[in-house]
Amino acid sequence: MIVVAVFLGFYTAPWLIACVIAWIVQRLRRRSAKTFLRRAGWLWLILLAPYLFGAFPMFVGWVGSRVVGTRGFEDGYRGPIVDPEGHWIAPPDEEREGRRPRPALDRGNTDPVFFEAEDGVRIRGFYVPPVGATRPSTAWIVVHGLFRNGYEVEPVGRMLHELGAPVLLVELRNHGGSGRSPATFGLAESRDVVAAARWLHEEHGFERVALFGVSLGSASVALATPRLADRLAGIVLDAPIDDLERVANLTIEGRFGLPWPLAGLILGALEWWSDFEMEAVSPMRELAYLEPSVPVLLIGGSEDFRVRPDDVRALFAGLPTRSTRKSMWICDGARHGKVWLTEPGEYARRLEGFLELLGD
Repeated sequence: MIVVAVFLGFYTAPWLIACVIAWIVQRLRRRSAKTFLRRAGWLWLILLAPYLFGAFPMFVGWVGSRVVGTRGFEDGYRGPIVDPEGHWIAPPDEEREGRRPRPALDRGNTDPVFFEAEDGVRIRGFYVPPVGATRPSTAWIVVHGLFRNGYEVEPVGRMLHELGAPVLLVELRNHGGSGRSPATFGLAESRDVVAAARWLHEEHGFERVALFGVSLGSASVALATPRLADRLAGIVLDAPIDDLERVANLTIEGRFGLPWPLAGLILGALEWWSDFEMEAVSPMRELAYLEPSVPVLLIGGSEDFRVRPDDVRALFAGLPTRSTRKSMWICDGARHGKVWLTEPGEYARRLEGFLELLGD
């Protein structure tokens, strides 16, 4: 409701200023301003509905389509810090246990890599090769969530790297150092994941890839799976979005307090500005076609109001994966996309067990 109040403030302020000026002028002229004020009040009331249910959703939809990007203080991210022996080390001020210090992100010494998605959008990534002479057969593509970039998923990338995996942090379009296009929250973004797999094959010869995605990254990863089916080694989804429209409604109504029908109007405007349909972003539908032999790990948090534990369980139940090849972990006390901060040791253990299924 704060968002609505602010927008109503922008709507009401010009009327109040006009009324104050009119009242002053009429007072100076020793005339009554009652007629003007009454007409201004009626006009404000008449235009309120089209403003609130027309201009407001269209504006918010345009912001969601065109202005989405990495939150401000992470924009300076320059990639992972790797020591001379090739070990990936943690930034000294990495956020822990939900704390959010403003990180010194300009210390990275890993050169970025760039590749193009099939629609021409330039995508930035950071590749950290494995340590040692033994080269695994599978490379990992690690994808962040909404309003974030490679910095968010560094802890996961580092865990995988410590387990011997080559890791490519991918920054989705409109985030980090990647190019821009209208946001579709997983649909077009899935092309970025496919492009990352192509880059790993062309530049480093990897025939197989494993995918990790959190929140928005989980939707992008899931929608990319049909195009990577012939080289897909496994999938890990954290805070896995099963249906974009449902999660978007929960976020708009829960986080921003916007009541019906404003949430629906905003989503409709977003679809219009970005020229896509929310129903096309259905990770559950895409994951239903996975090969039963492809291992899957789903991770959720008990305190996640956007991707609720029951939603994770329903997605898990709908997977065609054989029971011995899929697993699920609902971390007690963890919020949306915060499981690796809440239980980092257990998170690393779960990833280690998953890598054993890949055979690397």
